[in-house]
Amino acid sequence: MITCIKCGTSVDESAKFCPSCGTRIKKKPKKNAKGIIFLLFGILIGAVTACTLMILLNNPKKTKMEGAGYKTPEDAVMAYAEYLKNGDMEGMISTFAVESYVEHFDMRAHLEYYDSYFPYRYTSQQANSMVLSDSDHAAGLNAENRRAYITGTIFKQYMGVIISDSSGDEIADTIADGTIINFQGEKDIDDVMNFLKNDPKFYDMKIGDFIPCSDLYEGAGEANGINEHNARLQKHWAADEVANVNLKLEIGGEDYILFMMVVRYGDKWYNAEFGNIYYLMMNHSPMYGGLANSNEE
Repeated sequence: MITCIKCGTSVDESAKFCPSCGTRIKKKPKKNAKGIIFLLFGILIGAVTACTLMILLNNPKKTKMEGAGYKTPEDAVMAYAEYLKNGDMEGMISTFAVESYVEHFDMRAHLEYYDSYFPYRYTSQQANSMVLSDSDHAAGLNAENRRAYITGTIFKQYMGVIISDSSGDEIADTIADGTIINFQGEKDIDDVMNFLKNDPKFYDMKIGDFIPCSDLYEGAGEANGINEHNARLQKHWAADEVANVNLKLEIGGEDYILFMMVVRYGDKWYNAEFGNIYYLMMNHSPMYGGLANSNEE
């Protein structure tokens, strides 16, 4: 039974008009249970999607700078050389221990060895590969500093090849001497602009063979404290093992050697530093990031 909205008489649900006053009976629409269920389900899905997006926006997935690592020290250096040839900056960085390096670095061992501390020394010209802070909250800062060291040294390699290829050029020779170029006029600026257009042509680079350390320096591993040097770095980096790797390259028709220090954490090898003890013992300039022209002293 339903009630007439005008006179209040109880009327059978099948009736179209009220038998008392003749008013047309308006029937209530039947509720669609399925429609309500789908509506509620849609609202629930929308709410879950919105919450998920909020979580992702507030907590973006962090991508590691370092790659998966390599089986051997030579694999790590070869991977770097191939990325250098292809001009793949992110690839070059991925061959280095970045997060692992920061996580393991032993600041106390580092300070004990140098017996001093001056924080701004480590940020100057992006030249140092150590971590900046021992705080648990500084992991991101240390990783970015590590990245800056890598990219800054890659720039040195680029510049080193250009300078070597431009030997005799006044601008190249001035930069090689580590001298600041002070401009006296527009011509000086034009000269530097022209120099900066030089291309190191890494894309034409030929990757050669690895050079055993014993072929570079007689008594490798024994003379001049090489073992002690390696042991010190291994302690500073809290690494399972370190190695010196040297790779022949041919760039622009000139013979080069890429000197690298490589580190093992667990069962994975990564590049650790540009240059190694043999690079320095052979009197190559640290200005060129471990990439030395074989014909130049």
